[in-house]
Amino acid sequence: MAPRPPVLCVAFVGTDGSPLFFRSFVRDEPPPGATAAGAAVTTPLCESNDLELSLLLFASLDQVEMQLRASAQAAQRGDTKNSDPYLGILTPALFNVEDCNIYGYVSATNVKILAVVREDAVKQRRD
Repeated sequence: MAPRPPVLCVAFVGTDGSPLFFRSFVRDEPPPGATAAGAAVTTPLCESNDLELSLLLFASLDQVEMQLRASAQAAQRGDTKNSDPYLGILTPALFNVEDCNIYGYVSATNVKILAVVREDAVKQRRD
């Protein structure tokens, strides 16, 4: 069995909220005996997982917009604090009965880069 990837998916979202790029790294294995018995798998692997991941990412866009709005209001007030393009953990999420975190970054052209990372991978890295 292959090791599980720490990053579940990455997405690039445009300034208008439209998806520019989505890549899932989740690999489900076909049911045992499906290929041995000669039966073809009719549904693509990870289809439901990809849908769930994309829904998690689009739900976190609200947090991104709130943080961008707060930094714009701070700039209007004249706060000298520089806005950091790295947004950090946007929201914890539950995917496939695993705890995950969604991280965000906003580019200079306001393209949002979102990544879903397994929480246990982050904990292992700290140790």
